Amino acid sequence: IKTILERLAVELRAKPLEYFQFHRSFSPCIQEFLEAFLFWHYLNYQQLVPLSVVQAIFDSVSDDVFATEMVEYQNTLQQAQQQESSNIEKEEITKQDGEHIPEEGKGELQQPSVLEPPQRRDFSITITDYLLAVGDLTGELMRVAVNSVTSTHDPRRPQSLLVFLRNLYSHYLVYSGARKVPAG
Repeated sequence: IKTILERLAVELRAKPLEYFQFHRSFSPCIQEFLEAFLFWHYLNYQQLVPLSVVQAIFDSVSDDVFATEMVEYQNTLQQAQQQESSNIEKEEITKQDGEHIPEEGKGELQQPSVLEPPQRRDFSITITDYLLAVGDLTGELMRVAVNSVTSTHDPRRPQSLLVFLRNLYSHYLVYSGARKVPAG
């Protein structure tokens, strides 16, 4: 998954203005990934991961891509500098030996191309992607509740899921402006 996200980050970094133009193409994948991550996290820690933490995870992928691009940039810059100094040394040796430099070769030191350092751009998780993933998470948690009653005969698990889902629902109502935050 990290490799796929890194590839996506590289593509989006190459064309930063097109992020939202192509957002509809990769948004469902991001939502499914978020749903799986949120589900895994809930099963292990019984809590919802806030959007800020999810964004930090995606930023770390972006940081890895940025670090790789920065190393490539520095290596390319070093190679260009070595090539330039090598060309200058060859020209000086040729002048000292008095050899004839063909007309076509005179002054043809190639101009080094201007290398732009990579720019760090965040891989943004939209609030819509996050909320849709949380919505999908509720369906997975309902399946867990049903399966825990039918297969493991554990009545406590559905109760704890019910409390979590009701709390989540009340916060959705607050977010939508339909209700104030309940006390407790």
